[in-house]
Amino acid sequence: DRRSFTAELVGRDQNTDLALLKVKAKGLPVVKMGNSDSVQVGEWVLAIGYPFSLNTTVTAGIVSAKGRSIGIINSSEGNPAGQSSAIESFIQTDAAINPGNSGGALVNLRGELIGINTAIASMTGSYAGYAFAIPVSLVNKILQDLKEFGTVKRGMLGVSFPAPSVEDQYLKQQGITPGSVRGVFVTGIQEGSAAASAGLEEGDIIQKIDGIEIFSSAEFSERIARHRPGDKIKLSYLRNGKVRDASVTLKGEETSTALAGDSLREIYNKLGATMSPLSADLKERLNLRAGVLVTEVRRGGFFHQVGIPPGTIITYINAEASKPAPGATPGAATADAPSEDNSLLFGILALVLAIVTLILLQINANLKKLTDEKEGVVRGEPVAFWKNKAYMSTLTILFFIVAGYFFAQGAIGLGRQTNYQPEQPIYYSHKVHAGINQVNCLYCHGSAMEGKHANIPSVNVCMNCHMAINEYKGEKIIREDGSEVNGTAEIQKLYQYAGWDPAANKYTGKGKPIEWIKIHSLPDHVYFNHSQHTKAGGVQCQTCHGEIQNMGEVYQFSNLSMGWCINCHRETKVKFQENGFYSMYEKFHNDIKNGKMDSVTVEKIGGTECQKCHY
Repeated sequence: DRRSFTAELVGRDQNTDLALLKVKAKGLPVVKMGNSDSVQVGEWVLAIGYPFSLNTTVTAGIVSAKGRSIGIINSSEGNPAGQSSAIESFIQTDAAINPGNSGGALVNLRGELIGINTAIASMTGSYAGYAFAIPVSLVNKILQDLKEFGTVKRGMLGVSFPAPSVEDQYLKQQGITPGSVRGVFVTGIQEGSAAASAGLEEGDIIQKIDGIEIFSSAEFSERIARHRPGDKIKLSYLRNGKVRDASVTLKGEETSTALAGDSLREIYNKLGATMSPLSADLKERLNLRAGVLVTEVRRGGFFHQVGIPPGTIITYINAEASKPAPGATPGAATADAPSEDNSLLFGILALVLAIVTLILLQINANLKKLTDEKEGVVRGEPVAFWKNKAYMSTLTILFFIVAGYFFAQGAIGLGRQTNYQPEQPIYYSHKVHAGINQVNCLYCHGSAMEGKHANIPSVNVCMNCHMAINEYKGEKIIREDGSEVNGTAEIQKLYQYAGWDPAANKYTGKGKPIEWIKIHSLPDHVYFNHSQHTKAGGVQCQTCHGEIQNMGEVYQFSNLSMGWCINCHRETKVKFQENGFYSMYEKFHNDIKNGKMDSVTVEKIGGTECQKCHY
């Protein structure tokens, strides 16, 4: 009926991306609550929302899946080591949901609320057939807590388990075939927790909660999140091939966090660094079974004092393979560990050896002269060093070798811009957008999946969000020179380029193009296709662009030389599974199937042939 109200924020829960608002009004319709547990895959549903600033819109679809986790909620704030306590067990639907639908209702054909629309999976930022809603069975508990206490009272079991995105990979590492055993693999037990009191151990596989079978860690987290501290639950778990039962009294979040957090937080503060698990791609490319990536190093900490830089990969601690912190989820992105450049050291050593050689030659000549004089051998006057043809010829050859090396290196380096970081018209922080707010790279650079270039987005793409977001309230943004960036002022610059009047909430028609400065450049004679790498090859953006989610203003991470690309093609393994692009390579498929080889690199399918990049 187009009425608008001022709402009061009663409380919010960042672990589920839910908030409770209070509106003082009369005659408001009330939706009937349904039961998301009884929802069936294939069931018809309706999504209601306000997409693209259109009036209320209703779309229809079916339930595509349940218990989905997509890693979109980032709630590691305040947790030691950046561990995530986010709860994701979404209902997936193909009902059309777009930006503006968040917070809208997902209802069944009886008009009962079964979920709250919250996210989409898309390469363009708009509907692509994959939408997600928070199940109402979890919503009811969260909102009831917010209403009663202003915060969420969450019962904690005190176990760690693999993140949903790496669950299958972790089971394979433990020698368990994914799908052969149903349940959640326990990787750690917090000391003094409810799980410890109930006798659970690392390596147990939790299969049921209150008699309800558990199929994934996402479903497990959601089931536990429905309970408050003090609630008793019955667990069925598998240990050494035998099913056991345990009655567990859940503890409060404060207790569990304090038990695990104080010691961990103290350790991480002393180290002065944050870390994330290695992605499967990086492990495969570097032939590593385990390890963690140092993503940030703070001044004054141990890592800073001993000179361990961001980008370092730690593979062993006290001769044991390092593993991710319990419960930690891997980041979207990783970077290559920087290799040390020892050219200067080798150059100094070569110079010292050359000087020692000349001294020894001179000593040898003097000793020979003394021997000849003693034996009465008459020799001519010694030739001066600069007139000695042998010496001068040797020095000339060495000079040309050294000069040729540096000349070749200089020629090879022409046009390379490693670490190039120009000042842009607007300070656009990828750390804020892609890192903290988890904006997918492809929302702004969607053409990277479909075409040759990853185009810079037009200003209206920015305005899709910044029509509503006109003030920056996040953590401080610090430039490399130590100065602070005024985020709100940068948003105002965007409005000037867009020709947007935030006071009148409309466009003025006086916009102008943003003259961004291009950073990543390849020579004109090189053919590089983004979609061939990202879509066909499944290469992550961070492979070439570095940890883009941790950068302020972007800089060129890789030198993008021919040698760099060729080495990458020699080491990167082709992802054949469920990839129709590579279906033509029948021989390789058969060899892998028959066990003749376990993987195929890009080089083996012609990735180092000249004509692939130089038509």
